[in-house]
Amino acid sequence: MVYAGVCHRSELHGEGGDFEVEHFGSTAVLGLVARPLLDLCVVVPEASALPALIGGLDRLGYIYERDQGVPGLETFRRKGPDVPFLAHKRNFSPHHLYVAVLGSADIEQHLAFRDQLKHDSTDRAAYAKLKIDLAPHADAAGYLQAKTEFIKAVLCRIGW
Repeated sequence: MVYAGVCHRSELHGEGGDFEVEHFGSTAVLGLVARPLLDLCVVVPEASALPALIGGLDRLGYIYERDQGVPGLETFRRKGPDVPFLAHKRNFSPHHLYVAVLGSADIEQHLAFRDQLKHDSTDRAAYAKLKIDLAPHADAAGYLQAKTEFIKAVLCRIGW
């Protein structure tokens, strides 16, 4: 499912030095109810790698939109549905793309929550129920707020 991240990796090799591609969000947790939209994050070892990586992502068809209110998680928007622009592949799953520096609190929290849901069936079921219960009733802001409260409670419980 993370083939887009693998393609990004091969195309960006040398653009931003070493990096990892992390798949997070609900689609990263097997069996969890989710919209068909991947959340991918390119994680670089240090901030000095960001300018070259931003340039490489621009050449692949991504528009840099800064942190969009989440410090430490740089946001990119696709110029169109055929992004990334790769000669060998033109059909990608819809996805959000972010870039973060290794060790930044925000990406570490996203990954900790993802890993908790992967390994704890009780938390996974409770999160799925919350999402299903909220979906038909909450506006986007209310839906996000309720999910955020749940996520913060889980992260607090596991030591974040």
